[in-house]
Amino acid sequence: MIRRTPLRRSRLQELLPDHPFTRDVRILGRVSSTSDLLLDLASRGAATHGTLLTAEEQTRGRGRRGTRWECPSGMGLLFSFLLDPAPASRRLLPTALSLGVARAVEALDLPVLVKWPNDVLVGDLKIAGCLVELSGEQAVAGIGLNVNQAEEELPSDAPLRPASLALLLGRQVDREDLLARILREIARGLDALEEPSAQESLVAEALQKDALAGRRVTLVEGDRLMEGRVLQAHPLQGILFRPEAGEADVRLRPEHTRILSLR
Repeated sequence: MIRRTPLRRSRLQELLPDHPFTRDVRILGRVSSTSDLLLDLASRGAATHGTLLTAEEQTRGRGRRGTRWECPSGMGLLFSFLLDPAPASRRLLPTALSLGVARAVEALDLPVLVKWPNDVLVGDLKIAGCLVELSGEQAVAGIGLNVNQAEEELPSDAPLRPASLALLLGRQVDREDLLARILREIARGLDALEEPSAQESLVAEALQKDALAGRRVTLVEGDRLMEGRVLQAHPLQGILFRPEAGEADVRLRPEHTRILSLR
């Protein structure tokens, strides 16, 4: 039986002493959206680089393109933190986030993939999503991760079938320990964004964990519906796609492309 154990600020700071994301930790109960709250705090100068908000429940959690992120109270990880990224590193922020989550989950002995541009999967099952929103010179990074939900507590109408870590592992997962591991791995990825050679390593890691490479998909690109095979999902260059209709390979940009189905 899964026990609902609340997150504790003191425990996170014990696990991550002197860490940039635990200097200002605010653990909340039921909120609309941690990212919305953090954006508001940042606009009023009440949050700085590294400020971390985590909630037990969100009523308006969201993912890419406005999709909803739902999670029962105390069963997942729902958190956002504020960053002051260098302009040259902003395009790789979603990659650094998703890879940080992926590395942390891999430590639980699960095979993890990253689905361009911001989902984390085990097999074809979605366990996490990451969203970066810019506000002037700052960025708010929001992450939702399914941790201890039962099957009936997961959404049945999600575009990708969801799973929780507890279902995949057959046991309850310590949310505090997992959050600390994720923050440690994300900080490592963000540090890598400061150096061009390290950025290349981050891209190479993303390609190694690419969940789309070789998969047949249905895409919407602008007003076109296309079926075919993904050759590569590059964090900076977009999707290299081979249409079934016999056309030449095309390169599709993230901001114009939506994946309807995976096969």
